[in-house]
Amino acid sequence: MKAGSMVNCPHCGGLSVVKSVPEMEGWRVTGGKLVCALCGAKLGEPEPEAPDPESGARQRLSALLGGEEKTEAAVLDDGSGRDFCCNCRHLIASPFRLVCGRSGGDTDPMASCRNFEAKK
Repeated sequence: MKAGSMVNCPHCGGLSVVKSVPEMEGWRVTGGKLVCALCGAKLGEPEPEAPDPESGARQRLSALLGGEEKTEAAVLDDGSGRDFCCNCRHLIASPFRLVCGRSGGDTDPMASCRNFEAKK
C-alpha cells in the first residue's frame, strides 16, 4: 500500500484514498503513517522507497558502452567571459537603471564592451 492508492477502508467501509501523514515529535518529523482520507484511521506504515532507477539505468548504459561511469564533468575556468558590464568598474547601479559611467548610456549587466575594466 502506498499514498495515493484507492482502498476499501476497514474502519469506515468506504472507498477511499490512502494519505501519507508525517508523525511529528515537536517540530521534528520522526516518521510517517498511512491514513484513510475519509475517516483518518491508521492503515499502516509506508513502504520503504525503492532504489533510484536512474542509477541502474546509468550502470546499464555504461556496461553497454563499455566505459566507466563518469560522476562529474570537469569545469575549466580560463578567465574568459568575465568582461560583462556587471563586473566593470564603470557600472553605476541605481534602483531605477544601470548606467555606464564611461559612455553615459543605459546598459545591460550582461552586455560586454571594448572599454571593460575589472572592478578592484
